[in-house]
Amino acid sequence: MRGTRSQVGAVFDLYEDQYARFMDGWAHLQEAEAGRLDFDVGKCTELPELAEDDPMSSSGSGWRNEGDSSGYGG
Repeated sequence: MRGTRSQVGAVFDLYEDQYARFMDGWAHLQEAEAGRLDFDVGKCTELPELAEDDPMSSSGSGWRNEGDSSGYGG
């Protein structure tokens, strides 16, 4: 997950074949929480400008790469 340069949102990726299931889950969550959520989720048509990396963060420790700092988890 990365914040946008404008600081008004964030972006994350997921596998294309899981998009419909994710959005179904999001729709269910919106129903269940009935207005308590103060953000929205949608599919980007183009990647927005992203915030710069924080050099103090552990940018290589994502769930997909299981902490491998090379960014390759396979």
